[in-house]
Amino acid sequence: WDSLSICEYISENFIKGAGWPITPKRRAHARSISAEVHSEFLSLKKEWPMNCKISYKLNPSEKLQNEIARIDAIWSCSRRQFGQNGNYLYGRFSIADCMFAPIAICFKSYGAELCCEADLYMQTLLANPFVEKWRELGQKEKEIMFFKLKNSEIKKIVKQLEKSVKSHAAQAKTLKGVIRGTRANTK
Repeated sequence: WDSLSICEYISENFIKGAGWPITPKRRAHARSISAEVHSEFLSLKKEWPMNCKISYKLNPSEKLQNEIARIDAIWSCSRRQFGQNGNYLYGRFSIADCMFAPIAICFKSYGAELCCEADLYMQTLLANPFVEKWRELGQKEKEIMFFKLKNSEIKKIVKQLEKSVKSHAAQAKTLKGVIRGTRANTK
């Protein structure tokens, strides 16, 4: 099933059409950007697939940088133009915010650089209790996602892992020394 159709169905059948902004201008704008999420941003979907388990700073390709800039502009402009009555794109939470939630998760996972206004919106989305629950459940999934990385990105991830392992090894060694010292002092 199509995500936008599912949102429309829920809005029409369970919340009396409240999934979209009330005014025609806001509603048309929200539908337009939701459709853009649905049909565009192919580099984002290919290079940075949604994955709640990871947190790596990846360098986006030029195409992806352009898509990130477009999303940044959508978030910032929508908030400025329509978001006066709340913290979401059109003030109150809407289907448009639902469509951008997976993108916010991707941006957080891979370290997208955003302007202050877009970053604040992303943080608002990520703090939404339903999005938090979605991320929590995603982190518990057993499925492993594989995707293509450039050699430089693989090397960067390996270095981060090595650094983490060395840090844990150093902590374990220190803790072992503390335990030995404690045992020696108690004899």
